[in-house]
Amino acid sequence: MSPPRTPSEMFKVFCDNAPVGFTVVDRRGRLVYANAAAAKALGYSRGALLRRRIWQLDARESKADFERHFAQARKGRNLRFETKFRRRNGKFLDVGVVIKPFRLGRARLCFSTWSDISGAKRVEAALAERERALEALRESERRYWTLVDTTRVGYVVVDVGGRVVDANREYARLAGRRRPADIRGRRVLEWTAAHDLEKNSESLSRCTEEGRVRDFEVDHVDRRGRFIPVEINATVVRSGGRLLHLALCRDISRRRRLEQSLLRIGDRERRAIGRDLHDDLGQQLTGIALMGRALQARLRAQASPEAGAMSELLRHVDDALRRTRELSRGLASVPTRPDGLAESLAGLAAHVCATSGVDCRLRMQPGVLVADPVEANHLHRIAQEAVHNAVRHGRPRVITVGLTRGRRGLRLSVADDGRGLRAAAGRKAGGGMGLGIMRHRARLIHGSLSLKSRPGRGTQVVCVLPGVRSVPGRGGVQSGRPLAAT
Repeated sequence: MSPPRTPSEMFKVFCDNAPVGFTVVDRRGRLVYANAAAAKALGYSRGALLRRRIWQLDARESKADFERHFAQARKGRNLRFETKFRRRNGKFLDVGVVIKPFRLGRARLCFSTWSDISGAKRVEAALAERERALEALRESERRYWTLVDTTRVGYVVVDVGGRVVDANREYARLAGRRRPADIRGRRVLEWTAAHDLEKNSESLSRCTEEGRVRDFEVDHVDRRGRFIPVEINATVVRSGGRLLHLALCRDISRRRRLEQSLLRIGDRERRAIGRDLHDDLGQQLTGIALMGRALQARLRAQASPEAGAMSELLRHVDDALRRTRELSRGLASVPTRPDGLAESLAGLAAHVCATSGVDCRLRMQPGVLVADPVEANHLHRIAQEAVHNAVRHGRPRVITVGLTRGRRGLRLSVADDGRGLRAAAGRKAGGGMGLGIMRHRARLIHGSLSLKSRPGRGTQVVCVLPGVRSVPGRGGVQSGRPLAAT
């Protein structure tokens, strides 16, 4: 083939080999020219394509649409639009079209340039879908935060170091602050009560190691120094390449008040039962013992062989009377005086020495007498339960009950030199009712309770109570003797 020599020949060669579709349409809508790219894109041969009308190819354009466009083009306007061409196999092709009118002699024609924009359309559709998904996500997030911000459950996100990443208003309130912005970037230990600092720090580490924490109770402190008991359930998640703790926190103040009321009712019933045992059953047994001894004297005077049987009967009555007094004493509450706790602990030590054969000692630091009767009663019950557990399970020779005051607050301890707890027994004790009740009582007075034990080395139960009011008083070391004997 000889090279083109004239401009018209050069233009034809350019159109025939262009990578985009070139077509020429007359005023009746017939294709009078189509280049190879147009024929290939539509799946026709160039000859077959030239026998068609434009509206037979354009899925969106009717004959009336073509006539309107052609009329606009005759006025010298260049038209640009997007449409769909129908390919020979029935599939559609997205194209962008540019129409330019021109004259060839007396004929009025339209020269069209069009290109496949299917890829661009797919990208545009994907972007639109992504934008819809993002908008749906933003709407979901708005609804989520509306729910989170209005719920009565605290929501907080902290990093592994315990710093707040995000929180809702309820958690800000539980932290003793007004707005979530007041606590972002700050450590949760800042509003943790002093007696729970170590426990809360350990829970953060345990949550990171184990992946979650369930039903964990801790006391927060607001700016006025008031305690806010909180129950926490937390889960570890990975976000943006770092570990975060997601926690739901619930204010359990009302539950604590109800628990306090139930314990007060229980203690009141215990005291009532103790008084009934002492004043009713105890007096009846005392009367029976007196009548029995009078009868025993007459039987001895008559040298009756039944005098021995009467002595055995009186021994059982005396045992029942002693047991009744012990039960009455165990059910009694702490005297409502600043030295009431010391007196009740001394009585507990004396009772253990007298009934179990174990040397039970009371170590009192001078000036540590509890003024609050509710706190004193709970501390006495904790000591009572710990001592009885030691006697029943530890086989100790010595039990030491300590009451001291230090930097962290009031410290009640019960230590024994018994056989201690094995690992399995320790886990059982940790979940047993006795230890559970002691921990519950400690929480109700915003204290903390811990248990330490080693096989063959004894067991120690420690209750720490912060901010306990005390009054000057006597102290010292006692071993099963009343306080006045010190």
